[in-house]
Amino acid sequence: MIECRNLTVAFQNKTILDRINLGVADGAFLCLLGQSGCGKSTLLRTFAGLLKPTSGEVFVDGKAVDGPEKACSVVFQDYSLFPWMTTGKNLMLALTASFPQKSKAEIRNLAESYLEMVGLGGVFNQYPAALSGGMRQRAAIARAIATPSKVLLMDEPFGALDPVNRAMLQDLVRELHRDSHGARTVVFVTHDVDEALYLGTEIAVLGSSPGRVIALEKNPVSRQLPREKLFENESVISLQRKIMDIYRSDMNEKLNLRESFHSGNGI
Repeated sequence: MIECRNLTVAFQNKTILDRINLGVADGAFLCLLGQSGCGKSTLLRTFAGLLKPTSGEVFVDGKAVDGPEKACSVVFQDYSLFPWMTTGKNLMLALTASFPQKSKAEIRNLAESYLEMVGLGGVFNQYPAALSGGMRQRAAIARAIATPSKVLLMDEPFGALDPVNRAMLQDLVRELHRDSHGARTVVFVTHDVDEALYLGTEIAVLGSSPGRVIALEKNPVSRQLPREKLFENESVISLQRKIMDIYRSDMNEKLNLRESFHSGNGI
């Protein structure tokens, strides 16, 4: 389980996240949804132990996070592959650390199978610089899902992908989570409402200025229906409308504050 208690993050006297209280149950697929700049990526980095809160605490499996958390695998927006290693060697490095008992040949076979899984068969010996941005991101995703961590943190991982590959990897991540039967917890950052509804078993909506949880919704049918049927389901349509209303309300509140400030009435 991931839990944050009264989590506040500020940079140069600007509060990015304000007193966040949020729990992510074991086996959940939580989508962090919100407008750009609301602190979604910042929150994810505190979960991973890559960013120290200004105040408050983060716990993973009941242990306070104090530095990079070994229980977490992270997919960043910027690929984060080692450029001096081939794509295959990038995966082999992570797999060797996770499976020290396996032979080099077994590790290579695993790396090749995960590259195949994300549609990158045949690029094992290519360096990241020879790949497109979308291909590099798919390689980073392959590396993360190949690592048997209890928690997978994904920061808008499909943003650089074309629609076909985006849909393919959404399906893959969704199926892998479903087939893990609760063995892996996923926290997934997105600003796409439909993506959150398709992937998430739970959705947390962050408001902005400063970032705070303004809604936490369950999505009980997210694993029961294929894509073409999910968005015909009345409960999903209702949740979609509710989230959009929350978005609009938060945006209107922010716009009203700006108008009040610019009119000289202060804030």
